[in-house]
Amino acid sequence: SLPQAIEKLTSRPAAIFHLEGGSLKEGKPADIVIFDPEAEYIIDVEQFRSKSKNSPFHGWNVRGKVMHTLVGGKMVYSAASKQTPGARNRT
Repeated sequence: SLPQAIEKLTSRPAAIFHLEGGSLKEGKPADIVIFDPEAEYIIDVEQFRSKSKNSPFHGWNVRGKVMHTLVGGKMVYSAASKQTPGARNRT
């Protein structure tokens, strides 16, 4: 179920590794992913930010997409702009 997936990807790993995050409590790190489970898109390896363009899923029509990512309360990714404003440049 979606609630179980969220727990397994957020609060449970944080507890296992004794990390501060994993919840939306006041004073905790605001590391948040906004995900649209209904959004559909086609996987295009040319859109990957990774240097590796290998994927057996290239051209697949898939459902479920990360729309925004915040780290420490700051926007680091937005699907709407296809930009990573807070990301570090990796070469």
